[in-house]
Amino acid sequence: MERKIILPSRNANNWLEQVKENSYVLHSELDFVRCGYDKDGSIYFVDPPGGPYLDVGGILENVGAIKSIVHQKGRGFIITFDNDLSSKQEKESF
Repeated sequence: MERKIILPSRNANNWLEQVKENSYVLHSELDFVRCGYDKDGSIYFVDPPGGPYLDVGGILENVGAIKSIVHQKGRGFIITFDNDLSSKQEKESF
C-alpha cells in the first residue's frame, strides 16, 4: 500500500511519498531543500522550504523516528524510519 504524507509546512507544499516499507522520498513544490552533514559525510537533517525540519533521531508524528536520510541522484532525499507507527497501530488493533 503506497502512502502519501502531507507535511506541516508554511507557504509551501511538502510531502513524503512511500517508496518501500518505512522509506519515503521527500517532495517539495519548490526546488531548494537545505541539508546538513555530519563529520563522516552522512546527511543528518533536511529542511524543505516552509519546513518541517527533519533530522536523524527526530520523530515525525504518525510515522516514527527518523533512522536515516540519504540523497539518491535523480530521485531526491530518501528518509527511512525506524518504525512505522501506522503499521504498529494496525497490528495493535487486531
